[in-house]
Amino acid sequence: MTAAKKKKSGKNASANKAGSKKKRGGAKSGSDSKKVEAVGRGLNTFLLTLLILVIVAGAGWMWVFLGKPGLPTQPQQDRSACLELYFYDSAVSYLVPVHRRVVLAPNDKKTERAIREFAIGPHDPSLARVYPANIPVPSVTIEGRTAVVDLPSEILRHMGGTAREGALLDAITLTAVAAGECRNVRLLVGGEIMETTVEGYIIDNPLEPPDAINKVPNFSLDSDSQWVTVYFLRDSDRKYLFPLTLEVMAGTPPVEEAVKALLNSPPRIVDPPPLRVCPTGYSLERLAIENSIAHVDLGVPNTETAFFDYDINIFMRALYQTLRDNAEISGIDLSFNGRPVTSYGRFTRLEFPSQNDCWNAEYQPVGESIPLYSNPLEGGI
Repeated sequence: MTAAKKKKSGKNASANKAGSKKKRGGAKSGSDSKKVEAVGRGLNTFLLTLLILVIVAGAGWMWVFLGKPGLPTQPQQDRSACLELYFYDSAVSYLVPVHRRVVLAPNDKKTERAIREFAIGPHDPSLARVYPANIPVPSVTIEGRTAVVDLPSEILRHMGGTAREGALLDAITLTAVAAGECRNVRLLVGGEIMETTVEGYIIDNPLEPPDAINKVPNFSLDSDSQWVTVYFLRDSDRKYLFPLTLEVMAGTPPVEEAVKALLNSPPRIVDPPPLRVCPTGYSLERLAIENSIAHVDLGVPNTETAFFDYDINIFMRALYQTLRDNAEISGIDLSFNGRPVTSYGRFTRLEFPSQNDCWNAEYQPVGESIPLYSNPLEGGI
């Protein structure tokens, strides 16, 4: 009984042993399955990573490839600018608007750069600086529509003289506002607000650009008068047009008086005198402004030799600027003796001036290299 039980127990033990082996064998199969799954997941991860690397590498290759010269690229923002700067003429008598082409640095503002270039002074030796030499450059900040120009305290040593101070204030405000980022200018001196200059100009409030510069009074007039702006050539080298504000008789539209003055000789008030921009004998036959276009018909003594000794482009620019400063216009329709000027063979390619080009470009002496971009100046100039 006991033995039988023991034998039976032995069978059971063998069965249990066999079952135990089967159970262990089943556990091993499950482990292998998990290993296969783990390998599969690792392979998927590897392939996904490889795919991402291929995409990134391809994108980088495409970026470099498409950026090469001669292939389509994204258009880049043009950082060049044509700045209107005001300097003296060679006789230090009048302010002359001069246009300087520059390339702006990434953080440059046009107003700040314009004042800096103005302080540097002219590159053309036939022009004279308005801002004193050998003093620090003004600092400029923009507050809303106001340019805050902080002049160095050293400038006080150079103040004095009504005309000189007036020209300096006019040149600064004109240069700053012409950059197109502000409407007026607040002047500081050494970081502080001054009530007046040495000559009594009030500067404790923002300054507006003057309506007119280079005023020429006419003391012979004994009746009502008006002021008109007319553009003439300043020097015999015929490089720059500049505005004269003339006192003329009242009673006719100022734009007509301005064109008549343009066709005549400019006043001889300084030496050397300004130069006329057209031959003698021209007359204004008709002037009408329709839809902002000025229709101008000039009486010309000899159309075949018109502007034989004069540059028609200079005259067209002077006429356009004169009209624009005295009336609201955007273009010119010019005729000689009732016939459109472009109907004359040698004027068929005449380029009519527009308001937005760099028209009084600063002359650069031959052999001198003026960089388009100069680093911010430190100290004096």
